[in-house]
Amino acid sequence: MPRAVIIIFSQKERRLNSCYGGKVTNAIERPCPLSQVFALEPLRKRFSIVNVLVGALVARGILFMLMPALPNIVAFSVLLGLFGLVNAFPMPLIDSILSTRSNQREQGEVLGLNASYLSMSNAIGPAVSGLLVTAFGYAMPFWVAGALTVMIAGFAITLKTPEPEAS
Repeated sequence: MPRAVIIIFSQKERRLNSCYGGKVTNAIERPCPLSQVFALEPLRKRFSIVNVLVGALVARGILFMLMPALPNIVAFSVLLGLFGLVNAFPMPLIDSILSTRSNQREQGEVLGLNASYLSMSNAIGPAVSGLLVTAFGYAMPFWVAGALTVMIAGFAITLKTPEPEAS
């Protein structure tokens, strides 16, 4: 949902050309690997994996909700860059938590189920976003995605840090 809606939002609401839409996508996707490479390990050493996940989800939700609220293109671009940095963390952390919490026998099933849910959300998300845009305007998908992300962070905070298995 984020990439398509952000590109359309930047073109319609911010009255930007399609060239900027491509730059928007790059702003989101380019910082992701950098933050995974340089920030994840220091964060993991300092905080539990669950706390890093909760922090990333809360930051992602807040950034989603701020995007339509700021009318300034510079602020919008800064938010997109920050979103790109934060957006790198949830999926690898979720996979890691699922992997460490499941035994060897059920690990493939659990990770496959998670991948299936991700695929379904990638298929359904744009359609739901389109309905929200049609009914309520371009800001609504951001607010809904932000609120749902913060709610998921609330659930994630209830998880205990997985115990490393004894070798």
